[in-house]
Amino acid sequence: MDWNVVVTAHDDGFDRAEAELRDLGEVGRTDYYNVLVLRVEDRDTFLEALDDRATLIPDLFTDAIARVAPAQRTIEFEDRRTFEATAAEAARAFAPRIAGRSFYVRVHRRGMKRFIASDRAERVIADALLEALEEAGESASVAFDDPDAVLAVETVGRRAGLSVWSREDLNERPYLDPG
Repeated sequence: MDWNVVVTAHDDGFDRAEAELRDLGEVGRTDYYNVLVLRVEDRDTFLEALDDRATLIPDLFTDAIARVAPAQRTIEFEDRRTFEATAAEAARAFAPRIAGRSFYVRVHRRGMKRFIASDRAERVIADALLEALEEAGESASVAFDDPDAVLAVETVGRRAGLSVWSREDLNERPYLDPG
């Protein structure tokens, strides 16, 4: 599936999460525990619809859906080298949104465990973003405590989605928090 959203369900909430998401986009099951993927037409419309649904169903995020990760960009990769290179290049496009701010990169990997180390990938991607900022005459700082923004990278098999979320985004929608 050509997904652009990754959803993690709570334990015992998988079937309910799948049912609640079905009319918000094309939902696909994965080979990974409690992980669903979706294809949505418009990320912002999807998030607004999810917020509306949560208002009507107060336990949606406590019993069914643990985390939602809509991708602003997606990439395909074959191995560690192509993942790091492709993700680093894709991350460079987010430089204008990070300029002058504090940030960190968080990689949640499903699959490719023998090939991709999340902590190494986070450093490679952060370094590429800092390099892009330097080339543009801008700067940013890496901060893990209360950063201005988070660059979230979600992998499912050989596909990854990348998004930048501001502190305000994460405060408004805690279900986006990549940790």
